[in-house]
Amino acid sequence: MEKVMSNLITKKAWICFIFLLPNITMAHDYLAQSLESIIQRSTVIVEGQVLELHSERSRHHTTIEVVTISIREVINGQLEDRTIELRLTRLPYEDPNRPIFPHFEIGENVILHLKNINSRWIPIGHDQGKFSIIDGRIGQSQVTVAEFKVSIKEFATGKTDSAPVPELGCAP
Repeated sequence: MEKVMSNLITKKAWICFIFLLPNITMAHDYLAQSLESIIQRSTVIVEGQVLELHSERSRHHTTIEVVTISIREVINGQLEDRTIELRLTRLPYEDPNRPIFPHFEIGENVILHLKNINSRWIPIGHDQGKFSIIDGRIGQSQVTVAEFKVSIKEFATGKTDSAPVPELGCAP
């Protein structure tokens, strides 16, 4: 009986892994080391505000964080919708200091670098694809939102060959 239970647990673990693999691969396919890389890989870059946030259990027993973003401005790329929904898989073994996807708070103002994969919006570059806006600045930096957007637009259109990352002082 113990061997049968062990085999069932092993099979269930493999089945969960196989179903989770596309989500893990999606996240890791879009890891980036630089803001330039994140900008180049983004389908769209937006400024917006977190409207809703809730969690659901998937049929594979993982936690899905559902984040609704109200789009204030499309900084780069094309997007017709004024709201988008992010469905982010949260894994139990995820490093809290380096999550696969960024964490959000209701009412938070953000700049997001997103990729559309199979009609699903995914933040690019671990949590590097999300920049929080605090008092008109990017995170705790001295860089204003307007300066940051200009930097993104100039790099995306080839006017400059770099896009400096704001010194945040703490995680965005």
